Amino acid sequence: MIPYLATTLGLVVLVMILASMTNLVSAQADQTNTLSTNQNMSSNATQYQKPGVIIMKVQGGLIGAGSSSAIVYDSVSEEAITIRGWTAGLSGFEGTAFMRHIPDFDEGEANRIIRESGFFEANTYYPPAPNTTDYREYNIVASSDGKLHSVYWTDTSVDVPEKLQRLPFNLGYVLGIGRVP
Repeated sequence: MIPYLATTLGLVVLVMILASMTNLVSAQADQTNTLSTNQNMSSNATQYQKPGVIIMKVQGGLIGAGSSSAIVYDSVSEEAITIRGWTAGLSGFEGTAFMRHIPDFDEGEANRIIRESGFFEANTYYPPAPNTTDYREYNIVASSDGKLHSVYWTDTSVDVPEKLQRLPFNLGYVLGIGRVP
């Protein structure tokens, strides 16, 4: 339970910082959108979607013995950073990082995948099965359209919706290095 709290707290702090930046950009965009809508009252007025953030961390398991992977994406910079195989050692964190510009199509796909997975309706915490010590942990924090939600589960957790279980793999493909043009 303590690792879950520490991981979630760190991710939530990062999301809060990004969300505050997002609110500033969102307020500016809302003002711009209001002006353009007032100037052009046609039914084809531009639809505006508030900026979003996705942070995903996967770690643990016998095979992964302490290694982790993470993806951080924000729609303001339109950049995703994927960190693979990072571990905490005496000299700090070690791993391989990749940065990738996310085109509008892939951003739309990521938003669709999150929406259709039931992420924002899912429970916040799915505990590991009793008496298990070796499992992979999944922690996803996302904000979209003014909503902020976090979900934690393991590969031994029960009652995790199937679409939610597939979410790390689907997001990894769309936002990670799996879909580089």
